[in-house]
Amino acid sequence: MFQQDPIVVEVAKQQPPAAHDISIDAIITMFASAGVFLAIAAAGGLLVGAIFIAIRRIQERSEPPTPESSHVKLRI
Repeated sequence: MFQQDPIVVEVAKQQPPAAHDISIDAIITMFASAGVFLAIAAAGGLLVGAIFIAIRRIQERSEPPTPESSHVKLRI
């Protein structure tokens, strides 16, 4: 019979250094930056909403008064 050569597996003896754990400071910084972005978005939304409401009130003041009930205005 034929004699087969043995299978040789080479194992790397040098391993890469262990990765460092994420510190609690990095996690707090991530949450803090997310909070800052949320606060900026909320302030921007309030500002745009206030401008929108002000424009609507100015438009309503410039319209002539109508004898009909002004409870419902349909702009169709």
